[in-house]
Amino acid sequence: MKLRIPADLAGPAGVTLGRPARAGEDYATTGEISAPGEVLHCVPYLRMTIGQLRGELAKRGLEIDSFRVGPKREVRPNVPDAWWPSDVTLRGRTKVVIWAGPQQAEGTPWYRDAQAGCPDGG
Repeated sequence: MKLRIPADLAGPAGVTLGRPARAGEDYATTGEISAPGEVLHCVPYLRMTIGQLRGELAKRGLEIDSFRVGPKREVRPNVPDAWWPSDVTLRGRTKVVIWAGPQQAEGTPWYRDAQAGCPDGG
């Protein structure tokens, strides 16, 4: 595999390298979890409370690994059901990590793009 970076690149760039996870291996993903083909495709999780999201995750056989809270991303095993997610990422095949807080978050461009083709527009 080759990676070429143009000499005239005029701005920041990011590169993510990965490989398929081996059986039983823990992993994290970098894409939007609600993008087409992903486990929460067309699930408008930013419009759900943590309590509502728990139900959606359970329907899909997913469990919550942990929560990240506040500017320092403090790891917590639980948060109130009335809180709101601001991001969800896969952590292995059946677990997710949820960034959460007491205020409803706005969608990122990636979230909005992923939800654009969904029946309710995300």
